[in-house]
Amino acid sequence: MRRCHPVSSDDLPRSKSGRIPQWVVDEARGRESAPPPWRGDTWDTSVEADRARTRRRRPASPSTSVLTAVLSVLVIAGSAVVWWSRLPDQSWDGAVDALFSRDVLRYDTASGGGVASLAHLPEPGFEEEDAPLGTPAPLAWDGSAYAFERTQELPDGTQVPVAWSPCRPVHVSLNLNEAPADLVDQMRVVLSELEAVTGLVLVVDGTTDEDARVGRSPVQPERYGDRWAPLLVQFSDESRVPELEGDVAGIGGPQVVDRGDGLLVAVSGAVWIDTTMLERDPVDGVPAYVPVLRHELAHALGLGHVQDASQLMNPKASPDVLTYQAGDRYGLSMLGRGVCAPDV
Repeated sequence: MRRCHPVSSDDLPRSKSGRIPQWVVDEARGRESAPPPWRGDTWDTSVEADRARTRRRRPASPSTSVLTAVLSVLVIAGSAVVWWSRLPDQSWDGAVDALFSRDVLRYDTASGGGVASLAHLPEPGFEEEDAPLGTPAPLAWDGSAYAFERTQELPDGTQVPVAWSPCRPVHVSLNLNEAPADLVDQMRVVLSELEAVTGLVLVVDGTTDEDARVGRSPVQPERYGDRWAPLLVQFSDESRVPELEGDVAGIGGPQVVDRGDGLLVAVSGAVWIDTTMLERDPVDGVPAYVPVLRHELAHALGLGHVQDASQLMNPKASPDVLTYQAGDRYGLSMLGRGVCAPDV
């Protein structure tokens, strides 16, 4: 029985409400996301509560006060160190953004965590050819940052990214519920960009009524037949996809399986874009959701976050970075050199 790694999925902040992004709390729980909101409604403003707060209390002894102060300082310092270490951007600006929840969009990945067993596997080798279907762009690395969601070691010791098989098409399906009218056209543009740099063949199968959640099954024979479920792209909100809560504008990632020899290959995946992105103004004529779409589709192909703010794969969105940059493109070209997978 093969093992399937659940969706590694991403995200963008969007609130001016003074909320602390949910990703801080989620990371403290071992998951990338953003901290809970300040809860002003938990403070009791009743008259009785006010009287209780103003009642005179017996002062603590000096030694008790000193010990309490020392312990408080140690606890606060320790908490600050842990909080800082878990920030996706550990610069001064990143810390200020996290503390005051500036109106800055963040990209993130939704982490499934753990390994799920599949009771049913599709017939192996669907559309698999003997050689890659395309050729990645011959890009030279210029030193720009890039990263992968996951890497693995080949038998010869070479470290490579976990990627889709270049020897078969990557199928994509769109759920148009709540999607903008131009989604199909924008998808064609972004997929052509990805094809040009990765050499992968990306095929849009059409539309679907699948309303997925993080952790969707990569095998759905009743809907997609005896093959791996296609990469799904849909718009949603935090009421249906909790991982979109807070300042998260989109999440996405691949689902991978073991070929049978210990090497992993991506076979499915999903991208969710928050519907609030449709309320934002275009930037330089580009719909606000399109950079999110680019970022999340790159995650779905296996590209990871970088701290370089000049790259689209930085977890913090920037109006100055709307398309794939040098590091992004180089990383994507490497993802087009994945292992073929006739046995899955």
